[in-house]
Amino acid sequence: MVAETLAAGLGQVGITGRAVTGIEEACDVAAGGRAELAVVAVRLVNGGDEVNARLPWIRRLGIPLVVLSGNGEAEDFACAAFRDGVRGWVTTDSPIQHLCTVIHGVLRDETWIPPTLLTRVLSELMSIRDELDAEAMRLATLTAREREVLACLCAGLTRPMIAKKLFLSPFTVRTHIQNGLVKLGVHSSLAAVALAQRVGLPVSSARRRR
Repeated sequence: MVAETLAAGLGQVGITGRAVTGIEEACDVAAGGRAELAVVAVRLVNGGDEVNARLPWIRRLGIPLVVLSGNGEAEDFACAAFRDGVRGWVTTDSPIQHLCTVIHGVLRDETWIPPTLLTRVLSELMSIRDELDAEAMRLATLTAREREVLACLCAGLTRPMIAKKLFLSPFTVRTHIQNGLVKLGVHSSLAAVALAQRVGLPVSSARRRR
């Protein structure tokens, strides 16, 4: 009912909208090329306990996303939402004219963040940037061979496969991996791969493990 009311209100100001009842239907509509933008209640976006579990469908939607939320609702989620593809954030007490302004702005490739969220979002983004810079500095301490071994790990190769590809002994590969873990400040190969992917280490051209 809320979605239908919103669609009707947007229609009165010249924006054609269609009410859908869930994420899957929204994705189907977007995939069919029948929508340029989606306006979604924050509770549909913020549906899980872990941020990483909430967001993949935003990318799958494939169109810009504007979130509607109550004042103060899910503000701790806003930075993650904008990082993952949300392009606008509108509180439910805003007039329909403001929502229309945001919609038109987002369709012009603008991003709309309410002033009440702007400081928090920018602060979190700067903190993430600082963390990535620190990780990049640690990555830069690896030797060329250690980086090559790490790139092979990123490509999904096992240690025996890496040894064969780089013409090294398995013991030498293990030594390079252990030295790399120490320099990167992580405790496992999986964590090292995750760090490399965050920073953007080029993946080895080696064939991925099946």
